[in-house]
Amino acid sequence: MPRISLTLAWWSIVSAMFFIYVAAALALRFGVANAFLGIMVAIIIFGFLAGILARYAVRTGLGTFLLSKVIFGRTGAALATLILFTTAIYFAVFEGAVLVSAAVKIVPGLSYEAACVIVVLYSTPLIIGSVQHWLNRFNGILMPFYVLGLLAAVGLALSNYGYSSHWLDLGPADAGLDGRWWDCFVAYLGNSVIFMFSQDYARFGRLKDETYHAVLNFGYPFYAVAYGVNGVIGVFLVGTTQLANVTESSVVDAFVAVLGGAATLGFVWVTQTRINTANFYVATINMQAFFESISPIRASKVVWAVLVGVVVLALMLATDVLSYVLVALAYQGAFVSAWVGVALAHVLRVPSGATAAEASPEALARLPAVDVVGMIAWLCGAASSLALMQTSGFSMTLATPAALVISAVAYALLRRYETKDEAK
Repeated sequence: MPRISLTLAWWSIVSAMFFIYVAAALALRFGVANAFLGIMVAIIIFGFLAGILARYAVRTGLGTFLLSKVIFGRTGAALATLILFTTAIYFAVFEGAVLVSAAVKIVPGLSYEAACVIVVLYSTPLIIGSVQHWLNRFNGILMPFYVLGLLAAVGLALSNYGYSSHWLDLGPADAGLDGRWWDCFVAYLGNSVIFMFSQDYARFGRLKDETYHAVLNFGYPFYAVAYGVNGVIGVFLVGTTQLANVTESSVVDAFVAVLGGAATLGFVWVTQTRINTANFYVATINMQAFFESISPIRASKVVWAVLVGVVVLALMLATDVLSYVLVALAYQGAFVSAWVGVALAHVLRVPSGATAAEASPEALARLPAVDVVGMIAWLCGAASSLALMQTSGFSMTLATPAALVISAVAYALLRRYETKDEAK
């Protein structure tokens, strides 16, 4: 894909209301200074790691499923796609519920159930078209409305409420810059699934655009906007409108307070539609890859997209998933962060000149059913993370970082031992 087309498709993710919600929630819990420092560290770490994986994806054309095949084996890769498509569905439910919450508040007589059906019915067909020929153009059209909506929200907040530094005091009365910034950073690290998302997009990049994608498109500027700009705006709006607590509903209330009902519904529709094109797309292609890798089932992308829509609708109607977003992030982060650790260790040990060779059809056909080294490293990282999550205090906050570091170190050491053993 041309660099601008891929940029428009990928940057649909920056408009997730999740980024606004999490920053405000962390600021209320740990204080603004800690939240902002945690965000800054997340931008630095995520931008650096994403650049490494983006280069590999562009060079090889391997998405999450095929990269997982390389490091875990043909059958082992199924677990990675299972985790990814279920996580993508989870986020589709979250982002869809934000739009439903706005619609129910603003549209007279609209029930929650009817709003859920409407959101899923229009969202599902949007991702049936390809990333190359549809999603990039669709998100390119919506991008200016997202930017204008954010600018209007900030401008009207200043106009309606005036500027006060009160928003910088959001959170506990004794909140200052202290060690709690680490808790904020760890909350963002729990969103490591975004690396798997980026792998499925970066594979479309042209080789001549490798540096552009690694440094700009999937790197620091993306996270500066997604985490930084959205985070600051979220904290500013919540602090300025003086919300006592932050939920997906209260974030919508903050926008209603400054934009009004109709404008807020339009803005939320733009933001949630953009992000859910990514959520539904990743869920669809990875659900398809999962079931086709473990069974003889074969179906078109349309069928899998419809199935994703059915599952999303069922979850929206049956569960209060939004109440558990941070807890859910921590648990899925154990497996996803361990995947990222193994993927990074693999990418860094493969010479740049050899990446194309391991992505060839011949090399992929020779892969074992299960790569023992990759699976052991992955499970070691995930298990250590889950164990730490059962503790309390500072050790519990180490759960997600431990998954990434332990899996990466285990993979590197086991591969080194394997190579020496083969040499004998």
